[in-house]
Amino acid sequence: MNAKRGCAILSRAGCRAARARGAGRYRTRPGTLLFEVTVAIALAVAVIAAVTQILLLAAGQRRHTEQRTAAVWEVGNLMEDFLTRPWPDLTAEKLTATELSATCRRTLPDARLQVQVAAEGESDTCRRISIQLDWPNAAGQRVVPVRLVGWRYRLPENGR
Repeated sequence: MNAKRGCAILSRAGCRAARARGAGRYRTRPGTLLFEVTVAIALAVAVIAAVTQILLLAAGQRRHTEQRTAAVWEVGNLMEDFLTRPWPDLTAEKLTATELSATCRRTLPDARLQVQVAAEGESDTCRRISIQLDWPNAAGQRVVPVRLVGWRYRLPENGR
């Protein structure tokens, strides 16, 4: 009979004692499974929190990059427009009245455009055009502005 239960070498009392100690099988304490599940849930929550933080950081960086790209494009387009205008239209009054494009206003809702025109040298043959565009970030602080400076020279009267 002991042979059927795997206790061929032990006596009947020894076989019962071995079974009571858990010989030959895994024996757990009460509540161990609950503790393991709690630890697993805590680890899963920590991993989810870390991944969420990384995704939020990536989304913020993407938004910042899109805004900066839109500002660079807008300032470049404005400078190109200003430098192709006729000489009499290159005055501070006319250039400061310029407004941002609809795309830029949509991407940078509270953007602030500053245009400055200054004569270079004693004669009025060169004008320095400075464009600056800044906007608030998500925290409401003004970001580092995008600046572009160009010089436009007056053509001689004979066109050469």
